[in-house]
Amino acid sequence: MATPTTPTWVLFAVSKDASLLGAITEKHAGHRTHYNVTGFNPVIGQPVHGIEAGHHVVRIESSAPVMLEPHKPDAHVVVFRGVTQHLHYTNKEDKEKLAVESRTEMEASPSTTAVIIPIRKSAGWWALTQDQRQAFFHKTKSSEGHTNIGHPFAAGVYRKLYHSRYTGSALPYDFVTYFEFPADHADDFGHLLSNLRDVSRNPEWESVELEFEIRMVKVKND
Repeated sequence: MATPTTPTWVLFAVSKDASLLGAITEKHAGHRTHYNVTGFNPVIGQPVHGIEAGHHVVRIESSAPVMLEPHKPDAHVVVFRGVTQHLHYTNKEDKEKLAVESRTEMEASPSTTAVIIPIRKSAGWWALTQDQRQAFFHKTKSSEGHTNIGHPFAAGVYRKLYHSRYTGSALPYDFVTYFEFPADHADDFGHLLSNLRDVSRNPEWESVELEFEIRMVKVKND
């Protein structure tokens, strides 16, 4: 996954009302992608409520923060926000390998699965220094580490990380991770998540206090 040269802001809007989502997002100049929700999986912590199979999602990516148009007070719309940054915990060698090996974003198709995973880490994690946090991402005598676990899956699973902690808004999550993969690679993606959530292999996950999955089909791009 190449590091973007300029930040990309993202807004994911989720609602059961597809026409409402269209009305409040259609005027944005950014790139829009549409999805249908196929499932919602709470993993740890208290997830958001009101997202379920059959709901619709619009992702808007832009070079500037995206603000939704006002909508009816009784219209239930769940929003997730973030912005890309440089790869904080990736060294030069890993960055070069990812640039060569990583899957690119896929076309909209009934066979394209997409997943949104918001994540919040503990106050203890953020109290660590940069080098202490970075150490969790690399292989040690006792664990594989986040980066080493992810590498074998880079060619089959597209991944994009949006940072939410420093967007200027108080949000209940620190990151929004976004994935795409062919539907017939669902088992591989499941293995990736299982390995990342195994604290004996990836001690970093011990610092995760909120994580949930929104599983979707990628319907179309505007």
